[in-house]
Formats: sequence, C-alpha cells, structure tokens
Amino acid sequence: MPDTENENIVTRKGRNLEDEIARQEAKLKKLQNDLKERKRREQERNSKAIFALLQAEHLDMIPVEQWQNAMPVLKSLVMKNVGHPKSAGDSEVAAISE
Repeated sequence: MPDTENENIVTRKGRNLEDEIARQEAKLKKLQNDLKERKRREQERNSKAIFALLQAEHLDMIPVEQWQNAMPVLKSLVMKNVGHPKSAGDSEVAAISE
C-alpha cells in the first residue's frame, strides 16, 4: 500500500509540473504576441509620424524618382546620425558634406 501512495504523490506532482509548464508556455506565447503587437503599433505610429513630417515640410510633393535617387545618401545620413554602423554610401555623404 505505501508504494501506491508514493506513486500517486509523484504522479500528482508530475502532473502539477506539467500543468505549470503548460501554463507558463501559454503565458510566454501571450507575452510574445503582446510584444509583437506593441512593435507593430510602434512601427505604424512611426510611419505615420514620418509621413506627417514629410507633408509638413512639403516633401511629399517631390516625385518618387527623385526620392529613389536620393535614398542611398539620405539613408546613410539618417543611419549615421542614430549611431548605426556605417554603410557603403557614407563616402557619398562625405563628398556632399564637403
């Protein structure tokens, strides 16, 4: 009889641990989804703010072809100012800045 009680205790604890693992995995998945949604909303807010800035400066009137031609220089300028690693276009920026 004592062996049966010990087996029941171990099984109950094992189930409790499995249940706890399942709960924690569900919690982790929810937190990951919450983080993904928060990042998506931040990206959306940032996109809207950038577009509003471009409109306020009347830069939305510039044809897309000009934006495409200027993009490597603009990108390297912005990336340089936020401290990202230098890109290949930095030499173009240096030449323009001088």
